Amino acid sequence: MRTDTIQSKANGKNVAKESTPCFELKGSVITMIEMRLLQSNLDFFSIQLDKKVRQAADFFLRAPIVLDLDEVQNDDNEIDFLTIAETIRANNLVLVGFRNGSAQQLKQVKNLGFNILPDTSDRVSSEIELPANNTAEKHTPAQNQNQKPKYTPKPTGVASYSRTVYQPVRSGQQIYAKDCDLVILNSVSAGAEIIADGHIHIYGKLRGRALAGVHGDKSARIFCSNLEAELISIAGYYRVIEEIEDRVKNQAVQIYLKDERVTIEKF
Repeated sequence: MRTDTIQSKANGKNVAKESTPCFELKGSVITMIEMRLLQSNLDFFSIQLDKKVRQAADFFLRAPIVLDLDEVQNDDNEIDFLTIAETIRANNLVLVGFRNGSAQQLKQVKNLGFNILPDTSDRVSSEIELPANNTAEKHTPAQNQNQKPKYTPKPTGVASYSRTVYQPVRSGQQIYAKDCDLVILNSVSAGAEIIADGHIHIYGKLRGRALAGVHGDKSARIFCSNLEAELISIAGYYRVIEEIEDRVKNQAVQIYLKDERVTIEKF
């Protein structure tokens, strides 16, 4: 009798513990870098990756990487995925997974214990060059040019189609305006990140990162009162601070895509 009572109390405690939530799931936006493997020959892979990371060390530090195999999926040569993964990790990058490979390549990746992510067919070229010839670059998937961008202004009569932030955006903060524009009525500190599916307006200094049109809207723009950005991006094409000309720094500017190149123009 006593044993049953003790067991009943113990079970009651276990039930109480099990009913207490241990976690919650929330949607989030994380800037990922898409690395497209262009050839199976890896002789210079380590040297080239190390060079790129050194050119923008703060941006790449612990950045999540998705390895895209679309360009090599018909390559008959076997690819040393373990060497690729070790090189990525040695450069303080986080390999999230692989995608767009052949059935044989993805089977090999799976057998090695790596993640396989969904294939993408709605993207444009995403070659990364840092900071060669001041060219615009791409680090997130974008939509096919023949498809309409996911971001569209809301119909006339809707009270608001923007998200407005009145306080300074501090280092370490990330603000995302989903399906709308983002208006910052203050400054954005270094180490902060602001993201929008539409345009971004900043009425203070931009020292952190600003990414507009993140779901592929190439018509998106960034308007900034004082440009000191670590990184600016339109529809996945971007420039880091080393690529921004001195003539537009500390100036009021608008930033937009022209011929798939990030263009900065003074007001």
